[in-house]
Amino acid sequence: MMIFGILFFLLIVGAVIFGIIMLFAKAFNKKEDPALHVLKDRFARGEINEEELRHKSNLLKNK
Repeated sequence: MMIFGILFFLLIVGAVIFGIIMLFAKAFNKKEDPALHVLKDRFARGEINEEELRHKSNLLKNK
């Protein structure tokens, strides 16, 4: 009976470790398109307006 308790504990620990690994993998997998990042920077500096940002972003996303 004690073996089932140990197996259950190991299963829970494994699930927690797996969840943590998946969270970190998802966080590092978010890579933004460099061109989109440049567009956002240009918008922040006031070089392009919101309409241009939306238009150019849509063009990049649909390529």
